[in-house]
This record gives sequence, C-alpha cells and structure tokens, in this order.
Amino acid sequence: MFIASLFVCLCLLSSGLGFVEIDELRKMVTNPSDNAELWMLENDRVSPRSSIIQRVNAIVARQPANIQNIYRNLVAREKAEDQAKYQSKLMQLRYRNASPQQIQALQQAYQIKTNMALSRQQASNQKNLIYRNAYAWGSTDSRDNSFEWDD
Repeated sequence: MFIASLFVCLCLLSSGLGFVEIDELRKMVTNPSDNAELWMLENDRVSPRSSIIQRVNAIVARQPANIQNIYRNLVAREKAEDQAKYQSKLMQLRYRNASPQQIQALQQAYQIKTNMALSRQQASNQKNLIYRNAYAWGSTDSRDNSFEWDD
C-alpha cells in the first residue's frame, strides 16, 4: 500500500501537475480572461481535479517562459512538501506504535488527496469519512493532526 502511494506521488511529481498553486499563478497572469478562468478553476469544487489541471496547464502554456518556469517550480515544491509531510506523519504513527487501522487511514487519505480523478468535493467527503472512522476506532485525539491536509 505504501509503495503504491509513493508511486502515485512520484507519478504526479514527474507530470508537473499543479492544483494547489492556482492562486499563485493568478497573481502572475496579466490576461484578464485567463485570470477570470483561473479564478473559476480555483473555486471549482465539482469538476475532476485532473480536468482542472488540464485547463490550468493550457493557460500556463500561453504564458511567457519565465512564468511557466516559476509556476512549475512552485508546483514541484508543493508536491515535494506534501510527500515529505505524508512520509513524516506515517513515520510518526509508526514510531508511536499506531494501530494498523491508523496507518491504513493515513495511507487512504493520502491516496484520496493524490487521486486527481476526484473532484475537490469528492476528495473532501471521502477524507471526512476516513477521519470519522479513525475517531470511531479511538485512534486519534484532538491533538493528533495526522489526517489534516489542504483540500
């Protein structure tokens, strides 16, 4: 399961997908129609994230090379940070002798986060279900942020 999650993350990193950096791209784009489309995409919670990313990438392709490079660097940094946070949380759970259910919940949450076929709303709903189940197992307390992430 962990190897599969790592593989998914590496695939996403290598493909240059950038969902969370739309707001930064909007600040760099000067074309009003591109900016308006980016605003709509940033606030879209029902379209599959993969289709949003395709549309963002089309906008990025129309930008000057320096903006494209900056955006790609921002995306790569964000993906690397997400992967590092996931691995750190996984290590923390293992270090604390967490139950297999806790570890599995974190792995499932990360798979949901990286599954770009889901909309932001679908991912949020699935993540919340995992979080509720983790509490039902008695596996977390209010100080445990192992399952937190940005939607």
